[in-house]
Amino acid sequence: MAVPSPVKLNVWGTHTGLTYDITVTVTKVGDINGSNIRLHVCLTESNIAYVWQGQSHLEYVNRLMVPDQNGTALDFTNSNVLEIPLTFNLQYGWVVNNMELVAFVQTNSNKEIHNGYKVKLPFLMPPPPPLAASFTSSDTISCEGYEVQYTDMSAGNPTSWYWEFPGGVPDTSREQHPVVVYNIAGKYDVSLIVTRGTGSDTTYMEDYISIFELPEVTFGPVEDQCINYPPFELVQGLPEGGVYSGPGVEDGFFHPDVAGIGTHALIYTYADENGCETFAEQNILVDVCAGIPENNDIHITALPNPTQGSFRLSLTGQEKMVTLRIISSSGKTIFQENNIEMTGTFNTSIDLSGHANGIYYIFVQGKNNTY
Repeated sequence: MAVPSPVKLNVWGTHTGLTYDITVTVTKVGDINGSNIRLHVCLTESNIAYVWQGQSHLEYVNRLMVPDQNGTALDFTNSNVLEIPLTFNLQYGWVVNNMELVAFVQTNSNKEIHNGYKVKLPFLMPPPPPLAASFTSSDTISCEGYEVQYTDMSAGNPTSWYWEFPGGVPDTSREQHPVVVYNIAGKYDVSLIVTRGTGSDTTYMEDYISIFELPEVTFGPVEDQCINYPPFELVQGLPEGGVYSGPGVEDGFFHPDVAGIGTHALIYTYADENGCETFAEQNILVDVCAGIPENNDIHITALPNPTQGSFRLSLTGQEKMVTLRIISSSGKTIFQENNIEMTGTFNTSIDLSGHANGIYYIFVQGKNNTY
């Protein structure tokens, strides 16, 4: 059964000749049972030519304990990360390539070993550079309500971070790479404190980020449209220069027949010179508009009605040139004939047997009216 260790260890070091200066980092990550918690460091050597007990070579011989057999007391009262500096000297005749450095944390009251770390002496890594707090952000100019991603760029392998963002949400953070939102325009300071063991470093940036107000955007009412009305340009959004979107909108024009019958939400989005963007919404109704105008310039007859699919259509009226369209209840044009010349009466046969059963609307568009 795997049992999580309450501590983590790492070892760095350098040497000059036979003198080694090392730093052992002990990080407490859980509760430690018992008392008298100690760090023990041993130096072992293997492949030693020696005849003993039927062996010709000895392995993992303990050459040295640093600083001694009692180890170093660990006190996590003020910090969960401790950095222990130690120095030791090799003796002449010890073979460096055959030596290992072993570090472990033990509770001496019950002899429980909580975790260990070993490294071959030739592969001992140099210590990290000194702590130097530093950061970047996704933006230094942003807008109300926008997210700003902060990224820690500190040197020296810090193990903890403390940020302050006056005016931001949140206004403090202990994450390494926090995300902050500023809801009120202004200029704001940012500070970062990084720590590793007992060391720390701070950076403070005055007026680091500028936050601009969002523009005030409006979208005025749009008149109700008939399904057979021609496309028209949307101009109701202010300030000018924004972008319209939504069902039936193409290149700033609204197409009722593309949107279809029903109520549709259109959006007007505007971005100002600071890149701050917001939007306004407006509803538009597209209706069948199947009534006949009061002047009754054209009389429409469709027989039989209801029909099994084929029917005879008769148009009588004073219009000279008309366009005939048949539209489904969903707003889709399923039949269209343009430039029909009217000489009193126009008759034609239409077959819709290839379409689903339902209600279909006949529209006749003249010069000034739609019927």
